[in-house]
Amino acid sequence: MSRPASSPARGPMRQPVAEHPFRGTSLQQRRERLLERSRLLRAELAGQSSALRERFVGAEHALGLARAATRKPVLLAAAAAALLVLKPARALRYITRGAMAVSLLRRVWGWLDPQPR
Repeated sequence: MSRPASSPARGPMRQPVAEHPFRGTSLQQRRERLLERSRLLRAELAGQSSALRERFVGAEHALGLARAATRKPVLLAAAAAALLVLKPARALRYITRGAMAVSLLRRVWGWLDPQPR
């Protein structure tokens, strides 16, 4: 079965001109178009990633606190004991004050220490 002479050839070898945006352009023009497209895509990606970053700020902060707590098991045990002995609201108040006191003492000891570590 043969095709009529008036019908165009079809198949993977024959594609419309619209699918080839670079046909008839020089390499420099192609390069400029691709660079512009890359710039636009990078800008779009940066905008999307900044929106995601804003959503995860709280999670990153909580993760940082958890990591800090695991580095100081004594403080973690003291906080757990305070929660058991005191009511949670009072325990939180005392834990906060204790953390500030420890931070202040470390700074004072750092200033008094003649040989920095």
